[in-house]
Amino acid sequence: MKTLIISDDSNSAELLTVIFRQAGLLAVTTLRTSPEGALAAYAKEAPDLVLIDVAGTDFEPLGVCRALRSEAAAPIILSSARGEEDYILQAFDMGIDEYVAKPFSPRILAAKVKALLSRARSLPLASVSGLEASGVQLNPERRTVRLPREPEINLTNLEFRLLYCLMSNQGRVVPTETIVERVWGYSAEADYRLVKGLVRRLRRKVEPDTKQPHYIKTIPGVGYAFSPTEEQAPL
Repeated sequence: MKTLIISDDSNSAELLTVIFRQAGLLAVTTLRTSPEGALAAYAKEAPDLVLIDVAGTDFEPLGVCRALRSEAAAPIILSSARGEEDYILQAFDMGIDEYVAKPFSPRILAAKVKALLSRARSLPLASVSGLEASGVQLNPERRTVRLPREPEINLTNLEFRLLYCLMSNQGRVVPTETIVERVWGYSAEADYRLVKGLVRRLRRKVEPDTKQPHYIKTIPGVGYAFSPTEEQAPL
């Protein structure tokens, strides 16, 4: 299992690398602490878990948390010396799965990492087969979708997971909580803004008219459904 350590301090990153390796985990580090840098490192490494380590006072991690959660299916841990309740709650609002206050016990940190990895129920794309519903074809190998009479469209990891989740339940409403578990791979109180944002991005790619969705329908107060609108026969 691979962990990605995003830190603003090389010494702290090195210490965390040693802790994880002693726990039997592969650890890679990056000192790129901007949201763009974090996303680039995540895309390059494709880790099973991300630890955001705040060692100094100049690194503001909440933007990194939000950016990663918009694309990352892996659990995210934030470690910081800040202990204010509002700050920690805001970090959870940004999508983290665990907060570890500094100073911490290396053994407890390793145990929390292993627990998150064991609970994560992400959907490995390599293990799913192609899927077709109502003329819409999903290809997991290329991570693309093909609409009727249209060329293939490239999807991000999360966009593919969301569409796969909805299409495999065609005609049924998928609750927001279930989408969080199936798409992001963790059990937590559903972040409706997170899911709404992902649905909006997916609709921009597959819907002819995002204001009147043809494929992905919103069921207010419940969730979403893949329920293509039937074409009306010409008069």
